[in-house]
Amino acid sequence: MTRKQANLIFYAAAGAVALILILLSILRHYRLATVQDLALFEQILWNIRQGHGAWTSMSGNSWLQFPHNFFGEHVSPILYLLAYPAGLTSGPEMLLVLQALAVVLAAFPAARIMEAETGRPWAGYAAGLAWLAFPALWGAVLFDFHMECFEPLFLFAFWLSFRRGALSCWLWALLYAACKEDAPVYLAALALAGGFVTGHRRLGVAVFAAAFAYALAAWLWIQPSCSPEGKALLGQRIMLPSSTGEIAAWVQAQFFKASRWQAIGAHLITFGWLPLFSGPAMLPWGISLGAMWLSNDFQQSHGMIHYPLTFYPLLLISAAIGLRQAGRWIRGRGSLARWTCCAVIIGSSLAGIVLGWASGSAAVGGAFGPGNDAALRSAPSVLASIPKDGVVVAARTLVAQIARRSDARVLMEPVTNADWIATRLDGIVYPCKNHEEWLLNFLLSKDSPYGVYAFETNLLAVFKRGHPKDLNLAVLDQQLCAVEAENLLHQTGRTVRDGHALNGLALMFTPDDGNRFAAFGRYLDLPAGTYRVTFRIRTQMEQPRAIARLEVTENAGRSILASRIVDEILPGYTDLALEAKLSGESRTEFRILKTGPGRLWADRIRWERVDDPPQQPPAQP
Repeated sequence: MTRKQANLIFYAAAGAVALILILLSILRHYRLATVQDLALFEQILWNIRQGHGAWTSMSGNSWLQFPHNFFGEHVSPILYLLAYPAGLTSGPEMLLVLQALAVVLAAFPAARIMEAETGRPWAGYAAGLAWLAFPALWGAVLFDFHMECFEPLFLFAFWLSFRRGALSCWLWALLYAACKEDAPVYLAALALAGGFVTGHRRLGVAVFAAAFAYALAAWLWIQPSCSPEGKALLGQRIMLPSSTGEIAAWVQAQFFKASRWQAIGAHLITFGWLPLFSGPAMLPWGISLGAMWLSNDFQQSHGMIHYPLTFYPLLLISAAIGLRQAGRWIRGRGSLARWTCCAVIIGSSLAGIVLGWASGSAAVGGAFGPGNDAALRSAPSVLASIPKDGVVVAARTLVAQIARRSDARVLMEPVTNADWIATRLDGIVYPCKNHEEWLLNFLLSKDSPYGVYAFETNLLAVFKRGHPKDLNLAVLDQQLCAVEAENLLHQTGRTVRDGHALNGLALMFTPDDGNRFAAFGRYLDLPAGTYRVTFRIRTQMEQPRAIARLEVTENAGRSILASRIVDEILPGYTDLALEAKLSGESRTEFRILKTGPGRLWADRIRWERVDDPPQQPPAQP
């Protein structure tokens, strides 16, 4: 294969990955699956454009849900360069595009680094393609937005300039250090180690001194001066002996957690164990992983979500140096040793990538969350109807949609004093505990100080303090008198994703499933009276035939009060209603019994109390 052909393949792969990541990131946002990290930066950049500086009223941490300068959390001057490009779109879409492009573009200098260190063009292409395939980087890009996304590109550019002794390394060093307050520490370590590796010791010492001085200034001056507490706002996330009460407990928590060692091993395998053979270049990635190891946050201490954006570029540089060292070692060995060494390196890296995708593919697919497509399309307009003034508290999956305002906060726990509350009706409200009780017994109660301002059926509701409560009863009825597919029991079929379903999930059975109950339970204690029970279903079959039977029963299914055969083709979800007079014996149950071949989807069963029906049904309009 010629160099030109290899370049075309590499460029095509990079373009394809960039396009996929951009589309998936934006799709995730449109499906209301992005959370507070994207909202945080969207609000900060909006405030910078408004001339208010890097201010935010939210955080991913429950103790920081108040207006504060973001530099009290993280010192990131790079945000001032991003502010106006981020404003090119009406929402955070441009941030997601820039993040995907930055991570993908880093594959080009990554390939050049590997080729320069080893003298092998094929090694460069392999490193670049591996960078594009790393599952941890895909997960990082698809997890909202973080300023660390620019670190790989800037650090790789710095190293390429530094190893040549070019003064342009100072520009890339400045940009890299501006990403986050811990970046200059890793830069200082890389410059110090790089001075010995490349022979540019004087330049290495100079960059080390400048980077270390800036790191001290960021930690000891900038963060405290931007914090209302006079110290770093995220200091409590560091696990120190004082956090656990005694040294023995701290040592146990830090060094005897098998999952931490397994996580580090998985990252090193992905790089073919090469960083372990890089000599002085082990220092930078060792410091970066050590800093994350000290965190009491599970995801940070295990190098998950966006944290690979920080230590993966350090691992790749050390892997390139490690491969050069390994090449020198095997040069004088026999062919068997050389092939064995290459097989171990390549096999380990491929195994790490494959295992990473095998364990993370479900998380990537599940990151988009369920939801009815029509409801998701109209949800942004419902959220956009909230005026810009006043304090808005929103569920973490909604706050990115309303971040361009002065005071937006994340719904961490039930609140009683916000001007506006935007929350989910489908249960996706983590980490807010007791949400259902708060929603039903406070927000929707007749004595609630809040009225439903707008809502999207089965998806979200916006409450305004002092607003008329005309819609409260409708939303309450929807929440109390319906059961969704994911909450129904079933003996046959399975729960599947369905973009046409109200919650994005439906119970489905196929011709291969046995003729048993496709839906039953939960038992309800309903008072005596006449009820209309509506099954929302759709069907698919070659010709009309009896496919299922709908039933309304009492006494744990022993008394069948009403039933209906489903024998028609229903290409779209259709409400099929049964009316039954309950005696009040309790243990009422609504069921779907599979009776024949075909496919059926059911996403909701709803009931309502009605007057006794007349002898003759009224004429249909």
